[in-house]
Amino acid sequence: MASLKRSYDQLPYHLHQCFSYCSIFPDSYKFLGEELVRIWISQGFVQQSHPSKKLEEIGMDYLADLVNMGYFQQVGREISYVLCGLMHDFARMVSKTDCAIIDGLQCNDILLTVQHLSIVWSKYPYWNTSQINKFIENLRNTITPVVTKLRSLVFIGHYKSSFFQSFQDIFRKAPNLRLLQISATFADFNSLMCSSVNPTHLRYLKLTANEARGGLPQVLSNFCHLQVLDVGSSTHLDVPDGMNNLVSLRHLVATSIDRIGKLTSLQTLNNFSVQDSNGFQIIELQCMNDLVQLGVSQLQNVKTQEEACGAGLLDKWHLEKLHLSWEDINLNILDVENVTCSEPSTSIETEECLQKEVLEGLQPHKNLKHLQIFGYNGATSPSWLSGYRCNISVTSLQTLHLENCRKWRILPSLQLLPLLRKLKLSGMPKVVKISVPSLEELVLVKMKKLETCSCTYMRGLNSCIRVLKIKNCTSLKVFDLFGDGHKFKTEKKSWLPRIWELVIHNCPLLLVPHPLPSSSIVSRISMRGVSNFPSIEASSFGSLIIGKDPGRSDYYEHEYDSNKDRFEVLSDELLVLDGKILAFHNLSFLTELIIGYCKNLMFISLEGLSQLVSLKTLRIVYCPGISSFDVPPEHAREDLTAAKYNAIPSLKHIMIRSCGIAWEWLSLIVQYAPALTELDVQNCPELESLQLNSCTALQKLKVCTCESLGTLDVLQSRSLCIMEVRGAPNLKSLQLHSCTALLMLDIRSCTSLSTLEGFQSLGSLMYLYLRECPCLHSCLEGLPVQDYELCPQLEYLSISDFSFLATSFCKQLTSLQSLVISGFEKETPAEGLTDEEETGLLLLSSLTELRFMCYKYLKDLPAGLHRLRFLQVLDISFCPSISGLPDLPPFLEELKVFRGSEELKRQSKSLVSSKLKVKIDDQYVN
Repeated sequence: MASLKRSYDQLPYHLHQCFSYCSIFPDSYKFLGEELVRIWISQGFVQQSHPSKKLEEIGMDYLADLVNMGYFQQVGREISYVLCGLMHDFARMVSKTDCAIIDGLQCNDILLTVQHLSIVWSKYPYWNTSQINKFIENLRNTITPVVTKLRSLVFIGHYKSSFFQSFQDIFRKAPNLRLLQISATFADFNSLMCSSVNPTHLRYLKLTANEARGGLPQVLSNFCHLQVLDVGSSTHLDVPDGMNNLVSLRHLVATSIDRIGKLTSLQTLNNFSVQDSNGFQIIELQCMNDLVQLGVSQLQNVKTQEEACGAGLLDKWHLEKLHLSWEDINLNILDVENVTCSEPSTSIETEECLQKEVLEGLQPHKNLKHLQIFGYNGATSPSWLSGYRCNISVTSLQTLHLENCRKWRILPSLQLLPLLRKLKLSGMPKVVKISVPSLEELVLVKMKKLETCSCTYMRGLNSCIRVLKIKNCTSLKVFDLFGDGHKFKTEKKSWLPRIWELVIHNCPLLLVPHPLPSSSIVSRISMRGVSNFPSIEASSFGSLIIGKDPGRSDYYEHEYDSNKDRFEVLSDELLVLDGKILAFHNLSFLTELIIGYCKNLMFISLEGLSQLVSLKTLRIVYCPGISSFDVPPEHAREDLTAAKYNAIPSLKHIMIRSCGIAWEWLSLIVQYAPALTELDVQNCPELESLQLNSCTALQKLKVCTCESLGTLDVLQSRSLCIMEVRGAPNLKSLQLHSCTALLMLDIRSCTSLSTLEGFQSLGSLMYLYLRECPCLHSCLEGLPVQDYELCPQLEYLSISDFSFLATSFCKQLTSLQSLVISGFEKETPAEGLTDEEETGLLLLSSLTELRFMCYKYLKDLPAGLHRLRFLQVLDISFCPSISGLPDLPPFLEELKVFRGSEELKRQSKSLVSSKLKVKIDDQYVN
């Protein structure tokens, strides 16, 4: 890092600040450029060095300098940036006196000089409540000494409202806070902010949650210095009254606020929802001439062209991005021909005429760069976009996006837009033909009548296009770019030489005669529902998907991680995957291979797989037809030459689910994967045996729903940390002698399993699940009493049968902290514990957390429960027959009841005190 430090020392001070500050975000955290600049401005890092430029423009210049010098990396097609790997480590090193990041598992001390702090919390499913409470306590102790100096506080991760409530008193002691960002799984922003956030200096407030509860608090209207408020354009949090007094606000990403026209400094307004009521009419936009980004929705509430002109868009010469949206008057149904209209045709025609007049009145300034129109139901373009008599006015347009404009038949004259680089047309069923200029990005979606897509300059389009997506264009027959490839060969031109992403889905009439492109920058190619299956040429990419990626619910709409190149080939017709279909020998850079949902695939070349020398991950999922591999006969395997069946030296992860794969092939492929660390095999009914003796590096093993499995051999797996075996009714024994590093053992629904050889060797075991394994009772009962503690590290035990409590094994678990007794798998008839079972439970004297779950007939809890003196959490869930509580432990801190009887809930509520928190059906009573 010495040379990097010398280069860094030459940077001007303002770039030092901007770069080092970003160390508070996680490695590879993705920033939008505009977002990052706003963060810098909130901290005062961006100086007004050019009187004619806005701070945002100067900040973008800073970012461009850092990108050009290699400190930031631009990723993806969106304007996103990351600080990753070595650069992130370097940023943390040079900023350690001012910036700190606390990971959920590493609550280390931080320097007292720290002014910018982030807390990243991930899901740790094995943490019990007491562990979480301990972490929160340590975190409070870490933050308290520096809270008065904090200028930035960022929360990223799986937080809940209860977490923030634990820090309300600390937040009040942060008077210098300029930036607060909360990205949480769930949050009640009202209760959090009303009592916690000091408004004195706050400039930047970003609140996002998957499940946001409550509205924004009224106190927000007092944040007089606030410049950025971002609660997401898709959320529906209520905005309080008085927000129009925040005259310093420059960027608003939220629903509309009353009389927003007073905020004349606003530059970003993502969603102004037009209403008929005063304070929300479109006239509010008239004097907001500093706007750079503007979104206007509910335009059906604008009644005349004159009213639309009142927005003054023509005077907003700073405006670069404009999104205009009408409400969908046809219930969001794109196929208008099949809609039964309740209004007479004259009413519809009047509405169409009105919308055309309104769009005419919304003419923007000629400087506009990005335009999106959604839900417009006029049949033609407005004059300022149509090019009629060559009077098109928005000649600076770079992006045009028209969506759900169902009556629009005559499109703009795109060749008159000299700077146009991106075009997206979606849900426009009346368009039959389009002509496109040279573009970098073209997206055509749900254009059901589109037959022809011509090019004004095909060579230019071919050489420029980087993103091409055509989906559900079922009538498309002619696309100049997909014409006869002979011309490209004759002229010695490559087809799509700069393509970054190519997607063609459900276009049955469209022929793709060319081989898939060999561009070195290709990241994704997805072909599905086309007339032919094109051949594949070599390319430099990280991931190859054949079929459907099972990790994504919507595999062709989902946004991609821009840091991870993907190459995707989708085909229901694929029968064989060998060297004739895929050039394995050219895929030396391939790191991930996914074969999913290829229902007719019957054969995969093992010889081909052996040529993927960089392959790290192999996933074969939902390929039930796979019945053969080029597996050599038993007598010939020892004679295989390295040239023909090379080992796959980099392969670390194998996942095989719902396939007809036999054990011979699987055992052979793991033999050629000496670096294998993770194996996941599920729902493979033909798998009878699994030999893993060669997997000396294996760390995680998961075998589920393999009904024929009778043998599982892990004798040499001394690195194994996690082992899950579920749904193997024919498995009778497990050999665990070598699994000395095992941290978690999960065995469920193995009804014949009766022997755990070497169980005494599991000295590192921390988490143990034993469910629906009735034959293991005698095995655990027969364990000899040791002079030393059995499983001394065991913290968590989950069982499904009270009888396990009476075994000699359970009686030795004197360090156990969490016990879950769950009847998940069946309706257990037990009404209570026997005397021997209760005695065994009370011997677990170190318990801090105890859960009874899913026992329909359980009537009574153990009478001696109060003798568990260290118990802090008692959880009773789905036990409807329990009507009362015994005496409780003296130091109990939390009582949880979920789906219990009314009498149990009533009694639990009566126990509320300052020392005991009571939670009923996921809601705290106190």
